[in-house]
Formats: sequence, structure tokens, C-alpha cells
Amino acid sequence: ATSTSGMAFLSDEILAIFVPIVVYWVYSAMYMALGQSMDKYRLHSRSEEDSKNLVSKRDVVKGVLLQQLVQAAVAAVVFTVTGESSSTAAAIVTDEQSSSSYLTVARQFAVAMVVLDGWQYGWHRYMHLNRFLYRHIHSWHHRLVVPYAFGSQYNHPVEGLLLDTLGGALAFVVSGMSPRASIFFFSLCTVKGVDDHCGLWLPGNVFHLCFWNNTAYHDVHHQLRGNRFNFSQPFFVTWDKVFGTHLPYVIEDRPGGGLEARPLLTAAATSTSGMAFLSDEILAIFVPIVVYWVYSAMYMALGQSMDKYRLHSRSEEDSKNLVSKRDVVKGVLLQQLVQAAVAAVVFTVTGESSSTAAAIVTDEQSSSSYLTVARQFAVAMVVLDGWQYGWHRYMHLNRFLYRHIHSWHHRLVVPYAFGSQYNHPVEGLLLDTLGGALAFVVSGMSPRASIFFFSLCTVKGVDDHCGLWLPGNVFHLCFWNNTAYHDVHHQLRGNRFNFSQPFFVTWDKVFGTHLPYVIEDRPGGGLEARPLLTAGAKAGHDGKICK
Repeated sequence: ATSTSGMAFLSDEILAIFVPIVVYWVYSAMYMALGQSMDKYRLHSRSEEDSKNLVSKRDVVKGVLLQQLVQAAVAAVVFTVTGESSSTAAAIVTDEQSSSSYLTVARQFAVAMVVLDGWQYGWHRYMHLNRFLYRHIHSWHHRLVVPYAFGSQYNHPVEGLLLDTLGGALAFVVSGMSPRASIFFFSLCTVKGVDDHCGLWLPGNVFHLCFWNNTAYHDVHHQLRGNRFNFSQPFFVTWDKVFGTHLPYVIEDRPGGGLEARPLLTAAATSTSGMAFLSDEILAIFVPIVVYWVYSAMYMALGQSMDKYRLHSRSEEDSKNLVSKRDVVKGVLLQQLVQAAVAAVVFTVTGESSSTAAAIVTDEQSSSSYLTVARQFAVAMVVLDGWQYGWHRYMHLNRFLYRHIHSWHHRLVVPYAFGSQYNHPVEGLLLDTLGGALAFVVSGMSPRASIFFFSLCTVKGVDDHCGLWLPGNVFHLCFWNNTAYHDVHHQLRGNRFNFSQPFFVTWDKVFGTHLPYVIEDRPGGGLEARPLLTAGAKAGHDGKICK
């Protein structure tokens, strides 16, 4: 109590909550002032702000203040949940650490920008596709047919909470940035949003030089001809380009003075269907992620009431594991973000949308299509198993890779369901993401088939890490590579064996790293998978594998 000073009132958390709000109004005021004297750079005339817009500036101010109040409340909760004040922690950063801290913050900014862009693109586009959501929620923002600076954050309260507030909280948590870093990040987001809505095409504007997603790009979206396009915000146009909703424009002189952003409605743009948002490619990207969390939640719930089937006690999840569940969630979300980005690139490179192609499959082809998909599944399973066995075992053999990369996953001495995809980002990219992309390309499966294949991989991975030996589990009946088999690998006595994943044990048997086990009753209740260290198993390695 005696160490608490009055300056705590200006801690990083407090500044991170209120500085972006102050920045919003100051930066907006600057643009509103400039707009009074720079008509030649305006994308719309001043008179149009009142004649075309469907909401008064007074109501816009009230709506923005309400959203900022909600943002402040959510930010306070997030800072409280994610840790203690950083104001004292920041003071003990040494000079040696300062050089690397800038790189850390830059990486966090990059991750947060990608997370926020993906989150906002998805929800923004969906709110245009869903008639109910558009009519009752998102249409509030489009009452500003002619955008202006302080209308940037004018939204229906539900949209403000969902897109901006929760999106910002997700970016903060996943990136792992400190409250101090978030002051600058969310101030940057605020300035960028105001700039995108300011309605001024000023020469030398740094945002226009650095970002294709700028004032004119977003102005096109607010136009009647462009509101099916240019959903990306606030930084990049990547998602629009990947999913075919990018609409270019040209800056021209406007009759009567000033400028205008005229959309270039090309044939490619006009052929974009709104339902493409729910194409096979989109579903293949996001369905496995949803499946992961739903299936994990089911197992976590079961684990609370089925102690007699647990391979480890509940208390061991916290006492033996070397990473908190909060950090596991953050790590998994980061990996899934990278997976989504890579999948989008792979689908873009390998062909056009399958949403129309699927419609022209004839009845004659339907009987053989199941055999084709079965063959593709078999090929993909073999490719993925071989890829992951090779890299997995090599990461145990190579001391550097084990210590700095693969050891992240082995922080989970006692595996649990949603820890299945907890890896170092490099391992997640190399084993899961690139391995999955390779299996997809080599097998020749369609995006629609990949929805089911990668959902199967996801369910299998979660099952292998769930820590429950349930009677009648279909994966235990169909695969020797199962929950107990992989649990042995996570044990100290078994981490030189059982590298195969996610389906078969073939490679372990071929290369002598297969370690059998027996399921026994555990003292104190429950079960355990006890490795059977046979003479063959002891001789099946060269002694160079990291423990």
C-alpha cells in the first residue's frame, strides 16, 4: 500500500484506455478544420455532407461517445484479466534488452495488424451478406454516405462491440503486446480509421503512400456502386484481393471543383457473387478452426466429470505443465491465424472458386466422386504422416531445434484437448500448416473435400491430446496411434519414441521408434499409459535424441 503513488493514475493501462480516445477527437478536429479551407482536395462537396447523409452530426457524436465508453470498459477488463500493471515492470528493462524490445514490439504490431484485419474483414463482409444484420446493425455506419473524420467510429453499439472492441481485444491478447505498446498501436488504429473517413485526398499523406487501403479506397465502399467491395479495414487490402472483393478506383476532377474516387467496375469485379463469401474455400479455412474449439470444449467438459477415464489427474495439468492455459490459447490462436492465411494463398494459387464448379457435377459423376475423395484422403493421410514423422523426429534429434522450438509443445507434460495445436510458431508453420498444404496439393483434393479432411485431422489431433481413455472411442478402435500412444511420447520415459502423427504408427515401426504401452489403473484413481520399455525399444535408437 505504501508503494502506491498518485502517478499510478497515469499507468500504462490508463493511458492505453484514454489516449486513443483523445487522439480520435484531436485528429478528427484537425481534419474537420482542414476540410473548411481545402475544397479542392475534398472527395465530396461540403454541402453533400448534410444533403446525402442520413444522420445528423449530433447523433454521430453521441454514437461515437457511447462506443468509446464501451471500449474503455472492455479494455479495463482485458488489462485486469491479462496481468498486473506494466508501469513498474517497464522500469526494470535493462539497456541490453532495449535493442531487442523494439523488434519485439514491431513483431507484436505486425501480428496485431494481421489479426485485426482478418477479424474485421470477416465480420464486415458478413454484415453486408446477412440482410438482417445489414438492415438493423451495419446500415447505421452507411448512413454516412459521405464519410467525414469523426464519423469513423459511428456504428450500431453491437457492431462497435463486435468489430472494433472485441477485435482490438483479440489483437492485443494474441500479439502479446504490453499495455504500453498498445497505447501506440491503438492510437495508430485510431488515426488510420479517422484518415480513411476524412474525405480529403491530400498530397503527401503518409497513409496514402504506405497503404492501398486509404481514404479513397474506403470512400468507394461507402458509394452505392462500391458497397459490395472493399471490405478490408483498417490496414491492408489483402483479404479483398484473396476473396475477390477488391475494387480499384481512379481519382478524377469532380465537376464543380474538388476530386472524386470513381470505381472501376471491371468484368472481374461485377462477376463477384455475395455468396462467394460462403464458398468452399472460405469454409475450408474456418470450419476446422471452429471444429477445434468446439471439440476441445467438449473434451474439457467431459474431463471434469470422468476422472476414472483420465490418464492423468486434473491437478497434474497445472502442477506438471510448464505453460499456462492462457498462453496456450494465445499460441493456438496465432497458429490458426497463420494457417488461415496460408490456406487462403494456397486456394488462390491452385485454382478458382469451387462454388460454381460444384454445381456442374453430373449425376453420372456422383457415384465415382466418393471413390475419388476416398483415394485423395488416403494419399493426403500418407503424405501428412510422412511429413510430420520426419520433421517431428528431426526436431528431437537436433538439440537446437528441440531446445528453441519443439520444446514448446513438450511444455505440456500432461496433454489436454485444446493444447493439441500449441507449438512454437515455426513448428506450427512447418509441420501443420505447410504439411497440410502439401497434403492438399499432392492429393489433388478440392476445397470442398478439404473441409472434411482437415476437420478430421483437427478432431484426430484433439483426440490424441485429450488425456481421456474413453470406452468405445472410435479413434481408439480404428487407430493404434491414439490418446495413450501419444501420451507415452509426452512422458519422460517415452519421448524418444512414438513420433508418428496424426494417423498411423507405420513410420515408428519401420524406423524402430515404436514403443508399446499397457493401460493400467492409476494409484489414487483413474488410468495411466505405462510404456513397455522392451529390449527392442531400448535398442531402437542411437542415443542422440534430446530428452
